[in-house]
Amino acid sequence: MVAALAGELLILGSLQADRQIFQVYQKRWGIETLFRALKTQGFTLENTAIYEARKVEKLLFLLSLAFVWAYKTGRWLNEEKTY
Repeated sequence: MVAALAGELLILGSLQADRQIFQVYQKRWGIETLFRALKTQGFTLENTAIYEARKVEKLLFLLSLAFVWAYKTGRWLNEEKTY
């Protein structure tokens, strides 16, 4: 299956004949984007010295909230063209 996403071509291979694979991949891509941002694109989660599971869980939660806030703000600014 081939899909055009924001002017780019994306080729997905699947044994399924339906288009549900696009929805599944879209969700996965959102998760991959979050983890890429948390690890290497600004939040540098891997540079923390926190290893206790409960503290890592709290940090991951807070960073996820910060990511969503930054994403929503960026979309709003793009729509308003106020930057």
